[in-house]
Amino acid sequence: MALLMVAAAVWGVVQLFALAWPTRSVRLSTVLLALMVGVYGCGVVVALVEVAYTRLYADGSGLPVAEVVDTTSYTVAPWVEELIKLCPLLLAGLYAKVRRQWGLSDFVVLGSALGAGFGLLEALLRFAAEAKRAIPRAHGGWVIPDGLSPPYVPGPHQVFTSWLPAPFATLEMGQEAASATFSHLVWTALAGLGVGGVAARPRLDTGVGGGAGSGRDRVPHAEQLCGPAL
Repeated sequence: MALLMVAAAVWGVVQLFALAWPTRSVRLSTVLLALMVGVYGCGVVVALVEVAYTRLYADGSGLPVAEVVDTTSYTVAPWVEELIKLCPLLLAGLYAKVRRQWGLSDFVVLGSALGAGFGLLEALLRFAAEAKRAIPRAHGGWVIPDGLSPPYVPGPHQVFTSWLPAPFATLEMGQEAASATFSHLVWTALAGLGVGGVAARPRLDTGVGGGAGSGRDRVPHAEQLCGPAL
């Protein structure tokens, strides 16, 4: 079950990597490294930061830690997660060499890898230990019996026939088993697009200006060879 979660995260990143083939410059090894940074770097840092601020706020306010965690999970945590997931891209964008070599598609693909790595760690921490309770489904995948909307881990067929599959989904009552879209991957890819729009702008401006300048330089030379245009 955990292996299928990993396969879903990697497969979604590989899909974007292949889609960006005409314009990207980063290699697959770099993208997979970014995915590992999302798991072992961003994921661990987010966990430490969230533990720190929830405990500090609980101690200062006198509220139970469980109540603070429940409240911050939809107020503060999403912002903290997105900012920390973007930190590697922001740091990379500070280097002039990176800004010259990477384009928009590179930032998008690497952002998707960081988000996929973080989401994979989150999924593994939540459900990897539930393998003994998981119930196999006839059409593939596993359901973890937990309430009226149980978590569902997709099987090989759902993973490899889906676009940007998530490591797990939530099944509503009467819903057929299907893979969900990996939200961590999508949102961090969009955030990477924003970072790339700022970091890669000098490269884009230089490319456009250089092309226009070279065109202007060729016009007088052509007139010298062939005479003025009628």
